[in-house]
Amino acid sequence: MDFTNKEILKHLVEPLRKYEYLDIRMYTDDEEEIFGECEGRIQCITFDGAVSKAEFFIQFYETHANIILFNLFDGFRIIDDTARGWCGETFDDMIIYEGNLIDKTPAEILGLLREVIFLVAGATNIEVERHILGVRSYEVCDYIIKITSKTNEKKEIVFDNIKFIINGHLESD
Repeated sequence: MDFTNKEILKHLVEPLRKYEYLDIRMYTDDEEEIFGECEGRIQCITFDGAVSKAEFFIQFYETHANIILFNLFDGFRIIDDTARGWCGETFDDMIIYEGNLIDKTPAEILGLLREVIFLVAGATNIEVERHILGVRSYEVCDYIIKITSKTNEKKEIVFDNIKFIINGHLESD
């Protein structure tokens, strides 16, 4: 998950800036806010204000990235393909993306993260169904994520082992 600041800005931050309800702020690993270009690596991006009070943010690490939205769900994680089998960390109730990343460009991976951020932004309720498929150093699951959003738009989106259902189930409409 070794993205450059330019990649993060171009493929994640700039496309999300068009959503005025997101208060986007960027931080280095020592929680210094980043304005424009900087020497420090982007470690965290908040979508609801200052890092000290943020409840909606993304964090970038060497082997993975997390999207956190406190009070609605425990988080979404993508893991570098080379780290999946040996990662000793427990993931508790995080949603783990099991799709192949090794063949994806940084733009494609950041695009996936951007889509997830867009899907959960504005959510008023999130329900997660887990279907355990097996075990690595964590439970491998298929997920159905039901999101009630402030928008009236109904849609379904599937990213490999994760199905997002926004504002109801389309198949029954």
